[in-house]
Amino acid sequence: MKSLIFVGILFPSFAFANMDNHLSLGVGTQYGGLLGIKYSTTNGPNTFYIGAGLADNFDEEYGISLGWERSLNPKHSLGLLVRTKELSWEHYIYENSNLLTTSPNDQTSAKFKYKGRYESYIAGSYTYFFNRYDEASLLGGVSFGKSYLKTNKDGSFRDGTELKLHFGYQF
Repeated sequence: MKSLIFVGILFPSFAFANMDNHLSLGVGTQYGGLLGIKYSTTNGPNTFYIGAGLADNFDEEYGISLGWERSLNPKHSLGLLVRTKELSWEHYIYENSNLLTTSPNDQTSAKFKYKGRYESYIAGSYTYFFNRYDEASLLGGVSFGKSYLKTNKDGSFRDGTELKLHFGYQF
């Protein structure tokens, strides 16, 4: 019985024994947005990754990406990714105008205020590796998909189709 428990504890490490792990630094959707890191695990032609970083600018916004890629050959991969990012912008609509502004001069004249909550992005992706997909290499690619923006104004969603780029170096 003890040997069965011991084998059960070690089984996950046996299952992942032939997987290659890589850490990458880069910009774009696979890295959470503007600038970030990506940790990937490669098992045969399949690569699974998680990326995190600054979303759009150097404020407190951050993004997280999850993805899967399948290698078509040693330099080309196709995949799917999901990215979500927190937004921290605020907008005010004034009673005396229909203008939407980001910095109110007089807080008392604001009709209401709403904030962006989060944005999600679901896409297909293509990545080109300058060496092989399972080696240290520069990489670049594109993703094309649908983005969704949730605000607290009427609890509504906004959506759109977007084309995004990513570039990085895989160690």
